[in-house]
Amino acid sequence: MKKLLAASLSVALVYGLTGSVRAELLKNLKTDGEIEVHAVETNNLTDASSTLNDKDSRAHTRVILNAAFDLNEDASAMVTIGKTSLNRTYGTAPQSATTVEGEVLFDQAYINLKNIFGFDHKLGRQFYGTPGDLVVYYGPSRGPAVLTLPITGIDSYTGWFTFGEGGNMHGNVIVGKLADNSPDKLADIDLRGVEVSYSQIENMMPSVQFYDRWQKAFGGKGHTYTLSPKVTGKAMDGNLAYRAQLAINA
Repeated sequence: MKKLLAASLSVALVYGLTGSVRAELLKNLKTDGEIEVHAVETNNLTDASSTLNDKDSRAHTRVILNAAFDLNEDASAMVTIGKTSLNRTYGTAPQSATTVEGEVLFDQAYINLKNIFGFDHKLGRQFYGTPGDLVVYYGPSRGPAVLTLPITGIDSYTGWFTFGEGGNMHGNVIVGKLADNSPDKLADIDLRGVEVSYSQIENMMPSVQFYDRWQKAFGGKGHTYTLSPKVTGKAMDGNLAYRAQLAINA
């Protein structure tokens, strides 16, 4: 019965979306992108003496292209293509078209369903979280310690909702898969979690996260639960942004 229900639901979703896609493909197409260059120079890598030859400098490039379009009034899609310079830095040999082709990846490909059962839903590979978050973040990474400008994503379902008086409470849930080791499903790694925030306080937004990283391998870690309260906001007339976060694992 469960298999039959799942099959029926899949057929219904595919049938319902296919007709709209054929009729209005790329409707209201919006595109954007970015090119980032990250250069880092270091000295005294091995000790505090500047007389030794322990210097290093390198520059990496990342290109991201986004395309968003409507499927119908209640559904849209997002596709992100990314190219990082994991295998090439400034000063090295140029890459061939074949090499570049193998490094251009679809980092996002999801469908967004709007206001169904009071939620907005995203299905597919997507970015998730806030850069610099202590617990969960998937997306383009940057910073002094991130030399190669990587891009990560997660295959997941996420649901986004607003509630409370005046819509001051915001929340989201995620059910995703970090590793799929088919056919040995005992080695899969799943991620599930929820985050709720409150936006009524001026220049301050408190929130709380709870995540479960489930490693299913026999003899593995099993469930890793993380509870994380967080506060973000602005001070000094908005000129100073701050964030404080605590993560507790169990």
